[in-house]
Amino acid sequence: MSNTGMRIVELRLAMGIKTTAEFARRVGMVKSTVSNYEKNVRKVPLDAITTFAEFFDVSIDYLTCRTDFKGSLTSLRDGFVEFGDNLITKEEFLNDIDALSIEIKSAIYGMVRALRNANIKASNYQNGHSCLDLHS
Repeated sequence: MSNTGMRIVELRLAMGIKTTAEFARRVGMVKSTVSNYEKNVRKVPLDAITTFAEFFDVSIDYLTCRTDFKGSLTSLRDGFVEFGDNLITKEEFLNDIDALSIEIKSAIYGMVRALRNANIKASNYQNGHSCLDLHS
């Protein structure tokens, strides 16, 4: 039977992070705390579960062993698309898009590109990789 600690270890190793210390550093936690979570010595609080789910790009339900479906936003690559509580196959998603008029498809594509670019810019800014050097 799987548990949250085992699932954290499995995900960490699958990402090539060999040590608890390295993982703790990457998520901004103390090694002993993360080690206690992995060994199920301490119950993982919701804020840590959220941090781990975001780091591993999996759903909280997957991380806490409530499901074996990872449910991440990148699951499109795995043949599924998840929108909140809705889970559909990639084929259903593409069929729904295909049924739209060319005008609506163009509008959707424009919105997706704009949102993607805004997300990239926000991510770069948050990570200190802004193209603008505001300190010069």
